[in-house]
Order: sequence, then structure tokens, then C-alpha cells
Amino acid sequence: MVKVPPEMGDMVKRFQQLQQQLQVLMFQKQNIQVQQAEVENALKEITESKNKELYEIIGTVMIKRTGSELKKSLKGKNEIMELRLSTLDKQINSITEQARKVQDSLVEMSKSRRG
Repeated sequence: MVKVPPEMGDMVKRFQQLQQQLQVLMFQKQNIQVQQAEVENALKEITESKNKELYEIIGTVMIKRTGSELKKSLKGKNEIMELRLSTLDKQINSITEQARKVQDSLVEMSKSRRG
């Protein structure tokens, strides 16, 4: 059995941690994108709706709202999601770069062990 130096084992663990962080961030991004699509569909429905009675669900309560009130609320939610997506993209890029550097180091360590 080949013995792995402690430094290399630590780097493998770090690489795995970075991969797990990326998975979590990608999952969060996907969830926000789904919520954003729902908000955009709701905005479209409000715009096309001839119905004057509109409601917003807040927690477990349904509150009657005007179309303009609902649009304002949904646009605010959409803006927050855009900011969150932007932050997630920056985090994903940063962690991807860190993972690439760790992977490159592991490859170099592996080559130097063989040669």
C-alpha cells in the first residue's frame, strides 16, 4: 500500500471540502433561480390578469392587495434575489479558483513523488 504524505492528505481533504462548498452554493443558486422564475411568472400573471381581486400570502395569512402593491412587493423580492445570485456567483468563482489551485498542487506533488 502506498503511503501518502500528511501534507498531501491535508490537501486532498481541503480539495474535498472545497468541492462540498461548491455543491452547497450551486444548490442555493439553483433554489434562488427557481424562486426567481416563480416571481417572474407571478409578475406576468398580475400584468395579464383582468381580475381585480389579488392576494399575497405572507406566512400563513392571505392579504388582499392591489396589482401595483403586489408588483412592488414582487419586484423588491426579485431585486433581493438578484443580489443574492450575484454574491453566490462571486463565492462560486472564488471557491472554484481555490479548488483549481489545490488540484494543481496535488498534481505537482503527485508528479514529484513519481519522478
